Amino acid sequence: MNIDNESADILILIKDTGNYQVLKEWLREKDRFNIVLPSEDIASKEFDLCVLDRQGLIENEELLRDRKYDRGYIPYLLVLPESIASKTVEYLPNDIDKIVDDILQTPLRPMALSKRINMALQVSKQAGHLSETNKRLRIINRITRHDIRNDMAVIQGWAKELRPHLNEKGIPMLENVIAGSEHVVGLTESLRDVIQTFDRDNRNYVSIDLHEQLGEVINRRREVHSHAQIEYNPGSVHPTIRADELLTSVFRNLIDNAVEHNPKDTPCVWIQTDVKKARASVTVADDGPGIPPEHREAVRGRAEGGLDHPAAGLGLYLVDTLVTDYGGTMQIANREEGGTSVCVTLPVIEPERDKTTKQSEVPTHQHRRTQRSDADSDDGGPEQ
Repeated sequence: MNIDNESADILILIKDTGNYQVLKEWLREKDRFNIVLPSEDIASKEFDLCVLDRQGLIENEELLRDRKYDRGYIPYLLVLPESIASKTVEYLPNDIDKIVDDILQTPLRPMALSKRINMALQVSKQAGHLSETNKRLRIINRITRHDIRNDMAVIQGWAKELRPHLNEKGIPMLENVIAGSEHVVGLTESLRDVIQTFDRDNRNYVSIDLHEQLGEVINRRREVHSHAQIEYNPGSVHPTIRADELLTSVFRNLIDNAVEHNPKDTPCVWIQTDVKKARASVTVADDGPGIPPEHREAVRGRAEGGLDHPAAGLGLYLVDTLVTDYGGTMQIANREEGGTSVCVTLPVIEPERDKTTKQSEVPTHQHRRTQRSDADSDDGGPEQ
């Protein structure tokens, strides 16, 4: 980004006369800089960057804090003697890094001034672009979460009302309409979550019981995918991890991906958790067609072309992004029996503790429309 020819208003809050004159004269030599002189009414001043010293910061600290993000992002450069520049914390507020963006050491030199000021203005401009992008993303998020989802709910509702009025030939067409609308709803959920990953400042990380969170998602996906066989082996160890509300999106997308890309009438999904060396793992395996090794980077959006690659998928891209944010990893492999196995690992933040899994909370048997017989209970899954 080239800003060498763009004008900028520079506010000077330097009490030291010598440094003030040096900076003022240097700015006057640059046609693109407009000097904003201090006054009692700094609150009404319009400026793109502020250069100040320790005394200027102390006298105007509260006002400068208020103005920093007043209209986007305003960088502050602090002038300090070279002898104390490395000991900033001892001379200034503890959270100085939230106010000051960079240090200008005295004696002030033209090359250093040019480099620091240009860099600060460039960062400010980029921050402005990011702020505008975030606003647009929030608009997209609102359209996705409300407008599209509401319209799809209407379509689904009317489609189900049509069922009694159709003959046998019309039912399959109706099922396609309902399945398509459910897919669109799933895409809006994934898009919403992708947008939320960009808003790092507002993501709240907390301690989460992995078993409890995963169990809730599994129960919900069993309702959504009532035609599928979804089994869960939680084991006896219940690790606690640090994540935010988007963790549910990791598990939801793994399960949805396993079911929706399986052409069988009754897709089978096996979910297993384990803890080794302070790392919790969640493995989601299926009996689908599998993912060719050459596509494993593409499906998570890491191949050339990113999400534009033909094999890329929004769901696994989101899983990979979130797991990485949580300090974990995602691995994709094909099962010997056929199908895919996706394993995500996450750091454990609390000591493991044994619990007895309550069947009433998270049943480990599959959820299907028809009851299975005892003779069928041992087939079709990976070794647990």
